[in-house]
Amino acid sequence: MKLINEIMYVNCDKDNTIIINLINGLADVIDRNLETKLKNNKFEDIQPDIIECLISRNFLFWTKDEYINYLKHIETKVNEYEIKECPNYVFIPTYDCNLQCSYCYQKANFIQRNVELDQCVDEFFKFISEQTRKLEIENHSKYRNDEIVITLMGGEPLLIENRELIKKFVYKCRDSGYMYNIVTNGLTIKEYNEIIR
Repeated sequence: MKLINEIMYVNCDKDNTIIINLINGLADVIDRNLETKLKNNKFEDIQPDIIECLISRNFLFWTKDEYINYLKHIETKVNEYEIKECPNYVFIPTYDCNLQCSYCYQKANFIQRNVELDQCVDEFFKFISEQTRKLEIENHSKYRNDEIVITLMGGEPLLIENRELIKKFVYKCRDSGYMYNIVTNGLTIKEYNEIIR
């Protein structure tokens, strides 16, 4: 028998443990005795009805080959899903911010730009068009522009000094039919209301 590697044991109380199948998300409460048997691969000491239950919930397989085939099947399904999934893109106009949050990791991402930001917007939309067409050919799919989502983030993308750039970005999204969302701290949202409405 083969117990999956993708299993988590969570202490529930002094008598019970929660086992979580990290592949399919299923979880069960088991007693400590069963937990010990599973961890020690003592499957012959487990009642047949419990073995059947663990097999039906993909915690346990009769053979290692069955387990490997199950993983391959999951990988195939994920790849099929990803191929059908419409591509999404991220545009980061700046890593600058109008806050100084102690936990922020973006400060480490300072990038010196050699290109004007206005030109970056044009190049970005050209890239999206070319990349999407390339993915359509590779994946034998057709993506509608209104399925494509572009996330605008940073630092803080809605800094006052970025207003004209963001205006151009939003209008290009609308003209192209792309959906967009913005990750922002919201401090300057009033200055952008007429643009992002």
